[in-house]
Amino acid sequence: ASIIFPHNDQQSQIAKAWMEKNAGRERKDGWKMEWTSLEPYSRFFQAEGYHQRYWQKQRPRFAIILLLLAVSTGFFDSAIPLALQETADVVANASVVAIGLLITAERFLDSKVVEL
Repeated sequence: ASIIFPHNDQQSQIAKAWMEKNAGRERKDGWKMEWTSLEPYSRFFQAEGYHQRYWQKQRPRFAIILLLLAVSTGFFDSAIPLALQETADVVANASVVAIGLLITAERFLDSKVVEL
């Protein structure tokens, strides 16, 4: 859903007029204007820092974790010398755990709530 929070009567009138003008309209991506509603303005808070740019931060983490899991499951054993395979598995597993702990720590360290 999409919600408009007007701050005053003028903004509310503009938003209502815009919604009436675009009623029944559907964007190219399938978004329908009927999914947009008008709500009274109230206190609003910015999401915690660890939620900001979430996908841009998580995408590389997920890629690294998948790569490390591939190493620890033996997917790359043919490319790793036999003498180093066990070390590679231990390092990969420890790295995945470390990344998980860092993500958890980020939630505690970057949890400041800001009212907008």
